[in-house]
Amino acid sequence: MSDLKAAYTPEQVLELAPDSSSVKSGRELAVEKKWQNLGASDRALWGECQGSGAKPYQTRVDLSGPAFKCSCPSRKFPCKHGLALFLLALQKNEIFAKTEAPGWVSEWLASRSEKSEKKKEREEAPRSEEEQEKLLQAKEKRRQDRLDKVEAGLDELNLFLQDLVRQGTANLKSKPNSFWQERAARLVDAQAPGLARRLNEAAGYTTTRAASPNSDPWQENLLLNLGQLRLIAQAYKNKALLNPALQEDIASALGFTHSQEELLKEDGLKDTFLVLGQYVTQEDRLRVQRTYLLGKESGKLALILAFAHGVQPFERLLVPGKSFTGEIVYFPSNTPLRALIKAQGEALSEIFQPAEGATAGSTRQKWSQWLSLCPFHQNMPVIFTEALLFQHEGRWWLRDQDGTHTEVTGNQADLWMVLAFSTGKALTLFGLFDGHTLSPLAALTNEGQYLKLSRSENKTDQEANLNRGVQV
Repeated sequence: MSDLKAAYTPEQVLELAPDSSSVKSGRELAVEKKWQNLGASDRALWGECQGSGAKPYQTRVDLSGPAFKCSCPSRKFPCKHGLALFLLALQKNEIFAKTEAPGWVSEWLASRSEKSEKKKEREEAPRSEEEQEKLLQAKEKRRQDRLDKVEAGLDELNLFLQDLVRQGTANLKSKPNSFWQERAARLVDAQAPGLARRLNEAAGYTTTRAASPNSDPWQENLLLNLGQLRLIAQAYKNKALLNPALQEDIASALGFTHSQEELLKEDGLKDTFLVLGQYVTQEDRLRVQRTYLLGKESGKLALILAFAHGVQPFERLLVPGKSFTGEIVYFPSNTPLRALIKAQGEALSEIFQPAEGATAGSTRQKWSQWLSLCPFHQNMPVIFTEALLFQHEGRWWLRDQDGTHTEVTGNQADLWMVLAFSTGKALTLFGLFDGHTLSPLAALTNEGQYLKLSRSENKTDQEANLNRGVQV
């Protein structure tokens, strides 16, 4: 409890909120007079908040997660009471009595510990040869069934792409959304969700318009994305001719998952990792969190993917701007980036600078190398050090340490925020490069200050990020 302020900031707690309304309500409830029976231990926080019912809501937070539980009827997780309790502890930890946890808290903590132990026992329990054989047979059958569906789905996709090219793209702007959504749904049915997502992204170019129609490169962008779809489909058909690492990249592009159990058995990279950037996208009812890590000693970048349904929390807490000691294991790939966290220590407040930064020239060279190794990439993480951000004739640019320039795109409010954050000085800028422009995810000053940026995919996400405020 004494180290709580060193581990978290209010802004980082609000990053756990499922939506912008929870952020607003959590802030409003983080007031001492609204709470009673506040208490804390080294592991947990608890308190009772009077709501609309006769009995106050019992709220508790397990700091080892963190994890939340509340007796209120809200289906959001964490609810506004859990967020408020956490915020109040950061603001006034002296009002939390250091006492033994009441039964409704200790029983919950014990239940969580018991479930964790049982899960560990199940994972480590030895299986008989007969059980292992049955599991392998069932796994192989599921795999073959999926391969058959994917093959049929790719045949349909190839016909669809051929028809588009034969008919031309001139009339695609007039097509309803259902034209693309029905085709993407068929790819989902064919168990190739990765291609469905790419097709939806390509379709987006037919529904957006630039300020000037003459400067809108929608056809170029559409054909580029459709060309990648065709390339992935053909690569899958000829995967036997390719090296194993590239075969893994093809499977990943289709939406296949690698066995995490097997991967976690391998030795990984041990280092102190800085949570360098993070953003969340909505894919149907699934929220996808992408978190980028930077190793202090290795200098290596890693991408951690996490998934959650609806407003459920992500399984692991990774706070942007914080670091931790741990071990990660990279997925097999021609260009290793995605990884799993094998071990994660407590959050540290240390923010360290990258040992070496990119320039416009080195970034384009590395992008070419990446595409030569795996032509399915849509972007690449890159770190610019000693970078100056400026606006010229309505467009944003980054001037690197070599004096060369890279165009920058993103939320206008975020870009102005970076400019103010830099106070006119050079800083470190981390973002995603798509071959033409950089989309920033975070900025670091030479004095060790950190700014998280949004990479909002829709209006709701943008509002949520604005309500959460700046994280420094």
